[in-house]
Amino acid sequence: MIIFDDNFSNMDRKKSLIKSSFRQLLGAIIRLAVRNGLNYLEFSAICKSLYVDIATKEFGIKGRETNISRVSLITGLDRKEIKHIKELKEKDRDANNQRPDKLASVLSHWFDGEYYTDDKGHPIELPFAVEEGDEGSSFSQLVHSAGGGSLAPITVLREFKRSKVVEETESGLLRVLRRDYIPNYHANADLSPEFINPDAISHGSSMLVDHINTIFHNLYREDMRQSAHLDMRATDPSVKLSKIPEFYKLVDDLGMDLLDQVDQWLEENSVKDADDKTESSIRLGVGVYSIEGENTTVKKKT
Repeated sequence: MIIFDDNFSNMDRKKSLIKSSFRQLLGAIIRLAVRNGLNYLEFSAICKSLYVDIATKEFGIKGRETNISRVSLITGLDRKEIKHIKELKEKDRDANNQRPDKLASVLSHWFDGEYYTDDKGHPIELPFAVEEGDEGSSFSQLVHSAGGGSLAPITVLREFKRSKVVEETESGLLRVLRRDYIPNYHANADLSPEFINPDAISHGSSMLVDHINTIFHNLYREDMRQSAHLDMRATDPSVKLSKIPEFYKLVDDLGMDLLDQVDQWLEENSVKDADDKTESSIRLGVGVYSIEGENTTVKKKT
């Protein structure tokens, strides 16, 4: 007879729920990352560095930083890899995130390579390929030289055309339009600020961090007698489509009223230059955001 341990069964269910929750959370973040040209190698390097950094600083004993062996146990990373990440961080805080993207490397070769620029250093127009035995540079040669043979030139060209990095001239040559590559999934991407404005990404990520910090406080505050921070939402799954404009007008009006009142209170209760310098202070505030559509990572096509 097999006896199941209820404790292990409960742990498995909890772990499964946690994985599902993080899949949803990270899915939303990765969706944003891919839209803005951050590839898997760059993202994974950031994740590894943060795992090591947070495990080192926040899971030490008696206030001391965690040693490499304990960091390895907590993160599941090899000790040699942890040591390497720490050494990179000491040399350059972002050094471990600077692995070159292959598509960016193709563009870099086109703008800076000896065989792909003219006498003035400008990138030249290229044929897709040249006949065997013919002289001259081609897009295919460019891709192979930059990607080390791991990239298919026709696939790269399709992606560059879709992303408005390259255009084909009337004579059939390929002209590069810019040296930065960002995936483009919308025909009107030029009108979308998130594709070209890193400040918009910084603004959005800072709000997400604030929300996650609120969740963290509510789950792990040291003194559970402390009140939980506000973390609420109001949604309904079946609102009439015709009411969308009215909804956003309501949210805009109420949201601005709330923020105006909170901003006034914060101003009245902040430490001023004339106040006692010994007065302690802390960052406080509240965020407001709208909700539309399903709470999923991947949007359904309509």
